[in-house]
Amino acid sequence: IVKNSFVGAKYFPESHKSAEKFFAGEPTQAEKDKVFTEQGWFKGPDGKLRREISPTAMFNAFRDVLTEHFGDRSTGDAIDLYAGDTIKINLGDIMKAASARMYAAYGKDLGDVHVQIGVYGDVGPLGSYDYKEKQIVIDPLAVAQQLAVRATGKKDVIAAKASGQITDKQIVDLVVSTFMHEFQHAIQRAEGFEGGGNLLAA
Repeated sequence: IVKNSFVGAKYFPESHKSAEKFFAGEPTQAEKDKVFTEQGWFKGPDGKLRREISPTAMFNAFRDVLTEHFGDRSTGDAIDLYAGDTIKINLGDIMKAASARMYAAYGKDLGDVHVQIGVYGDVGPLGSYDYKEKQIVIDPLAVAQQLAVRATGKKDVIAAKASGQITDKQIVDLVVSTFMHEFQHAIQRAEGFEGGGNLLAA
């Protein structure tokens, strides 16, 4: 499950300016550690400053989207989460539901990105972000198959669920976490961080 998110100057413009001045002064490692602990700022391998924030608001906003589109199935019988039609959701709407600050920071760059939840399977990529196509793709079937393979060595989701080796909650949580993983890539691209490309979800 995604446990943190990293943003930059577009999310915290004033704080970012202060952090730039701090890091320009060649602080000691102890001073850097203190700033990270107290403020969340650190310098990435690309030299860009990042700040850690809680992913909870976006995590919950996307879970609410699943509930809206799939009803109780998104928290109940998750088999239906990946047995239906492909749907597309506007990322801007998810950001607005999460927080006004999130949308203010990234609405211009990412507001027209579509989140597509589709059914592909064969334990392929769990998700991807394609900035050229302005699209995040999430594959719930691949998510469920991966969990089944981890638990049983086989991609038979039905058997893994029937035996209790994987649960509906695990499937839904990993679908949401996969979205957060790809949303982080989108933020990286918007902020100019390295690594904001079309990568596979881990």
